[in-house]
Amino acid sequence: TQVEFRLSKSQPILPIPGETTSERVLQHLQTSGLDITLSTIRKAVLELRRQKSMVLCNSDPNAQSVGSFFMNPIVKESTYDSVRQKLGGLGSDKSCLPAKRLPGSNEGDESYFQISAAWLIEQAGFHRGYAHKKFSGVALSSRHCLALITNKSGTSAKSLLGLAELIRNRVNDLYGISLTPEPVILQSHST
Repeated sequence: TQVEFRLSKSQPILPIPGETTSERVLQHLQTSGLDITLSTIRKAVLELRRQKSMVLCNSDPNAQSVGSFFMNPIVKESTYDSVRQKLGGLGSDKSCLPAKRLPGSNEGDESYFQISAAWLIEQAGFHRGYAHKKFSGVALSSRHCLALITNKSGTSAKSLLGLAELIRNRVNDLYGISLTPEPVILQSHST
């Protein structure tokens, strides 16, 4: 199988309908008054990622991260409804649960939803910048709670994985949703 792409540096590009990232990029370009080209899209994506400290930058301590640590969970409609019911105690607006119904994902009559892992983490009490004294040198980014950062040299993988496990356990205890780590975790055989 072979694929060939022909891209133009000057031809205007339209956003992908319904894709929030492309909509944010388009909005960024429109507010800055720039033409929509491959070059300006690249710059806009990098700028949006930089705002979340997701681009390497020596002057940004939040960029010293392992990136987005958890994937957005995909759950059955019944689990989604259960989480919404649990949120009833947080206020009258249950629509605050950021999720999207996945197209074509019906299993019988039940749909699937993708829920924001960042939102679940924050609702479980882990705010941006959260650090736990038990896990020295590791914290959540002050810009994006999905990013686990190491802010001191000599930080151990054990501390990083310990904070990740604390987050996973609390989200699972509160909402019955198991967060899946995004990076592949290799086990060390050293003592």
